[in-house]
Amino acid sequence: MAQGLRPHRHVCFVSDIKSYYDKKRHKKMKKIIFECYIPNCNYCYSVIEEYRPPPKKANMK
Repeated sequence: MAQGLRPHRHVCFVSDIKSYYDKKRHKKMKKIIFECYIPNCNYCYSVIEEYRPPPKKANMK
């Protein structure tokens, strides 16, 4: 049996989004966690962004 994974390029997807309030910046932040598509790779990274509320829907009358 082969030992480990073959070398590959990490193709990531959004696996989880968590929002929280940052007391130091006094803003609502969100942490986005990305994971690799390849099973058993265990490659993941996270990005922290400022939370922006979704745009308001326009009335279509």
